[in-house]
Amino acid sequence: MTAFNKRVAYNLSKAYDNQLDKGLRLIFVELPKFKKSLSELNSLTNKWIYFLQEAASFDEIPESLGEIWEIEQALNIANFINMTPEELEIVENRGIALQDERGRIAYAE
Repeated sequence: MTAFNKRVAYNLSKAYDNQLDKGLRLIFVELPKFKKSLSELNSLTNKWIYFLQEAASFDEIPESLGEIWEIEQALNIANFINMTPEELEIVENRGIALQDERGRIAYAE
């Protein structure tokens, strides 16, 4: 670890010392060294690390990650960020159509 990295780690731990007392944990990870597969994720920490490392390669949300609401939301946000303007317009139009249909059903009831 370089001197700069040691200073950063020290300053982070010093700055967040009172939050650490309230249950916040800092976990430092070297992503290239994280080699677990999806089936090997046995903790929430491992699932978040896997998300950070692999989110760009997902075509759909893996079931084991989708079980955690916060990770599912993060994956949905990442998906929106990577959409083209045309794709965003399609999603928006579908949402509008769905809302219109809900309004028609509520009015009919």
